[in-house]
Amino acid sequence: MPASVVPPSVEVPATAPERPLVRARQYGEQTSWKPLLGVLAVVATAIAIGVAVIGKLNSSAGGPSGTVKFEERNAAYRLPVPNWERDDDAKALLGVNLLGLKRIGGTAVVAIEARDYSTRNPQPGELKEGITDRLRPLFDDLDAHDEEGAVWAGLPALKTTFRGTATPKLGSGVHVGEAYAIAHKGIGYWFFALAPESEANQMATDLDDIRNRLSFLATRNDWKETTSASVLLVGEAADYRLTDGDGWWKKLPDPRIEDPKADIVYDAEFVSRVKRDIKPRARLAVLMLAPTSDEPMAALREYLREQYDKLYGLKNWQELTDPPLGDSPNSGERRGIDTLRFKVSGSDPNLTKLVVLSAIKMDAQTPDGVKPMVIGAHASCAFDYQQFWEKRLAQLAATLRPAR
Repeated sequence: MPASVVPPSVEVPATAPERPLVRARQYGEQTSWKPLLGVLAVVATAIAIGVAVIGKLNSSAGGPSGTVKFEERNAAYRLPVPNWERDDDAKALLGVNLLGLKRIGGTAVVAIEARDYSTRNPQPGELKEGITDRLRPLFDDLDAHDEEGAVWAGLPALKTTFRGTATPKLGSGVHVGEAYAIAHKGIGYWFFALAPESEANQMATDLDDIRNRLSFLATRNDWKETTSASVLLVGEAADYRLTDGDGWWKKLPDPRIEDPKADIVYDAEFVSRVKRDIKPRARLAVLMLAPTSDEPMAALREYLREQYDKLYGLKNWQELTDPPLGDSPNSGERRGIDTLRFKVSGSDPNLTKLVVLSAIKMDAQTPDGVKPMVIGAHASCAFDYQQFWEKRLAQLAATLRPAR
C-alpha cells in the first residue's frame, strides 16, 4: 500500500559550478553594478522561496526528524539511520512492503514488512510462517532457531536467529541474521536483518537502534479483535456435535467416500495469506462403531488399525506426546474430551499421516433400531502438514460431545 513518506532533504552542493552572471568585463571598460544587483536580488528571492517550500514539506511529512508514516499499516519509521541508506533492492530481496535498508559500504540488509489481518491478530504460527517463507528461498541449508524473551516495539516478539549458505538470489557464501515478528491491532510486523558472516559483527552493533525506530500511529486506537462465528458440525444418525472454530470445514455429500462406517465426513483447506501451489488439506470423519469394551477409544483404535493396514499399508502407530504444533482455531471451544495423536507410517513414506482421535459412547440410530454406539472422531492429514493442522485437529476432535 502506498506510504506517506517524508521528502528527502534537499542538499546544496558545497561548491557550486562557476557560471558567469554577466559577460566578462573588457580591459578599461566601466563596470555597471545595477544589472548585477538585480540578478543577486532574484537569486536571493529564489533561495528564500526554496527554503520556505522545503520547510513546509518537511513539516507536513513528519518534521525534520524524517519520520516515514505508513498510515494503512498503523506504523511509522524514523529516518535517517546512521551507517544505513534506504534500498529498494533490500525490499525486493525479502519481498516486504514497508522498508528496505542497506549498510553503507557493505552488503548487510534490513527489511520490514507489515500485513493486515483486519479483524484479528495473526497467530504465532502465522508469524513464524511469515519468517520461514521469506528465508527459505535465500538459503540452501537454512539453520534457524527460536529464542525466548524477545521484545520489539515494546511488545513480546517471536525471534529467530539463522545461518546458512546463500542461494544465488542472496549472493554466495555463508550468511547470518535474525528475524523478529509481532502482532498489534490486527497487523503482523516482521523485521529481517542478514549479512555475510564476515560483516555480522558490524551489522549487530546497529540492530537494536534500527529495530527501535519503528513505532505505531494512532489510526487503530479503537480497533478491537473480532473472530468468525463458530460453526457446529452435526451428526446424522446420532445427535452429537463438534465445533469448527475456523469455518473452514465443508461437508461431503456421501460419507462412505471415506469409510463404510462413517456418519459424516468433512474436508478443509488451510487458509493463509501466503500463496501456495498446493494448499494443505485435512479430513474429518465421524465413525459409528459397535462397542467392544467399556472404552470407546479402544474400539476406535482397533477399527482404524485394521483399516489403515488394509487400505494404505500403514502399520506403525507412534503416539505423539509433545505439545501439538501449529495454531488453534480463531474461535470455538477451548476445552473438551481427551484426544490421542499419532504418526501413522508404513513402507511408503509419502503416505505417512498425522491422525487425531477422540471417542464417546451414546445412543444412535442403526438399521436394528436405536442402540448404544461408539461415536469416534477421526481427523487426519499428510504428516508433512503437521505444522499447519496438529493443534487445530486436536481441538476439533476434543469438541465431540452429545447434543444434550
